[in-house]
Amino acid sequence: MKTALAGSSPEPVQQDVDHLVALFSARRYPEAEAAARQMIETWPRYGFGWKALGSVLAALQRFDEALPVLQTSIEMLPRDAQAYS
Repeated sequence: MKTALAGSSPEPVQQDVDHLVALFSARRYPEAEAAARQMIETWPRYGFGWKALGSVLAALQRFDEALPVLQTSIEMLPRDAQAYS
């Protein structure tokens, strides 16, 4: 990940987002989980990171972990219809 320093950018660079999406799409879930966790650690207010982490956890059938993460993503992205699915 090319993550910018926290505080130097309000959100990750598009390349980091694309990388996370590519990992998820390739079903490389452990790597996608690590990337999503790093993203929300660096940018805790970046809703897409929460949505991605919740989706990864659900794909791994770790539903008890996924639910609160997805609820956080809905709170952060109330107009994002995908966050509700």
